[in-house]
Amino acid sequence: DVIVEAKVKTEMNFSCTVCSLSMPHMHVHKIVLWLSCDYLRALFQSGMQE
Repeated sequence: DVIVEAKVKTEMNFSCTVCSLSMPHMHVHKIVLWLSCDYLRALFQSGMQE
């Protein structure tokens, strides 16, 4: 799984029921990102550290 965070923290109150992050974010599966976005697929194939 991958956690995708918001670029800028908003003023709204946010709480995740899955983890302790307080910044707006989404929990997504790496395979979904891999299949849906050429840019992210290239990043995953480049050996970048997660």
